[in-house]
Amino acid sequence: MLAQTRDQFEQAAHWYERAARAGLTSAQVLLGSMYIDGRGVPSDGVRAYAWFNRANLDGHPNAARARDAIGNQLTSQQLAQAEALSKSFAAPK
Repeated sequence: MLAQTRDQFEQAAHWYERAARAGLTSAQVLLGSMYIDGRGVPSDGVRAYAWFNRANLDGHPNAARARDAIGNQLTSQQLAQAEALSKSFAAPK
């Protein structure tokens, strides 16, 4: 996204989230990556996992690998929280 290339990470995160909530898996993965790195959003492993999990559930071919790498760093309570959060991110049908 053009906003990200201009170091406008907060604006990029806003638009990625809109696209991610609409079910665009590439935006879900990009947003998850932003939560890992804390670019435009606070660094948050739970939210990163949730977005990667949502992307995996929505059919992104590489999201499970990133989700699992983050999941290995989370507590069981954080994993449960992330799983619930990813379900809340499902695009409306």
